[in-house]
Amino acid sequence: MADGQAISEVHTFDLPTCWLSDIALWLRTVESHFALRQITKEETKFHYLVAALPLEIATDLRDIIDSPLTETPYTTFKEALISRVSLSTPKRLQRLIFDEGLGDRKPTQLLRCLEQLFEGQQLDGTMFKQLFLQRLPSSVQAILAPNIPSSSVQTLAETAHRILEYYQPPISRGDDALSSPHKSTDLNADHIRQYNTNKYTANCAAFM
Repeated sequence: MADGQAISEVHTFDLPTCWLSDIALWLRTVESHFALRQITKEETKFHYLVAALPLEIATDLRDIIDSPLTETPYTTFKEALISRVSLSTPKRLQRLIFDEGLGDRKPTQLLRCLEQLFEGQQLDGTMFKQLFLQRLPSSVQAILAPNIPSSSVQTLAETAHRILEYYQPPISRGDDALSSPHKSTDLNADHIRQYNTNKYTANCAAFM
């Protein structure tokens, strides 16, 4: 692509908002935007990247912004960005053990988030499985219990997703919606108490 074309695109092309929670994934989307527009020059990509950063991140990388390498400014800046912004191993552990919960996410989405937090780290598979299961509603854990030892964490996440979809009560409308206990991510206790141990096993087998 000619330099004139690249310069003209600076005024019309914006990168997606920086995702501080997963800077590596954000950079991959940035490079996809560059590829789609055939932007290959290191200097051009460097300036796009700098312009897309929030102030607090740009400030932390000011030493590189003020004095970029002449040969590979984008590559050097990208590596520094990943190194300085990505969570350290202790912070990853803290988020994994204390901070990450199911919330409004699907169990499979929660699993992907936990896997990203421990990408490249060594963690016992059984321990990771337990950390994941502890973030599910207790009633879902009860249904999954008979199959936990023999199932992979991916299978358990997919099964938990189907259980939550199956048992999730309809959302109330009007004034009832303001006080409805079903807004909790846990299952309604009345739905669970009606099952004895044998029915738990039968239901779990059906979902598996």
